[in-house]
Parts: sequence; structure tokens; C-alpha cells
Amino acid sequence: MPEESIENTPTVDIVINYEGRKMFFRTERTTPLVNIMTQANRRTGLPRDTMRFVFDGVRLFGSETPDKLEMDEGENYIDCLVQQTGG
Repeated sequence: MPEESIENTPTVDIVINYEGRKMFFRTERTTPLVNIMTQANRRTGLPRDTMRFVFDGVRLFGSETPDKLEMDEGENYIDCLVQQTGG
């Protein structure tokens, strides 16, 4: 059975929106989103435990995949929020 070429692997485009800045990613539909979350943390310089990711009103924890979330073929927006503590 021939291996599926990288060009034919189904992918999805994800845009992470953080304080008006947009970060663009492309990933395979079966790859856990923790990889993109980690990259977003590196780009913002914020600690991972302070960031919250939300897609269609649902908080993401990283184990989800685009397939499980039924993401569309076009751009999919994930909001990135910073946890605030204190009074």
C-alpha cells in the first residue's frame, strides 16, 4: 500500500487571535491542537498556564483535533485569552 503523500494529507488553516494580533497555522486534521498552542505560547512569550484557547465558545485543552472539533475547510479562528487573577 503506497504512503499518502504530504501534499494529499488533509489539512486545516487555523488563525489564533490574541489581543488583535493574528497568528496563522496549518496543521493536519488529526494532529492534536497542543502543538499549535505551544507555538502560540512561544510567539507571545507568555507562560502556557496563563493562556486559554477557545473555539466556538468551547475551551480547548490541547488533546482536541480539528476533526474532533469539526473544523471547516477555510480559516478557523481560535481566541486566545490571558487568565486574570486577583481582585
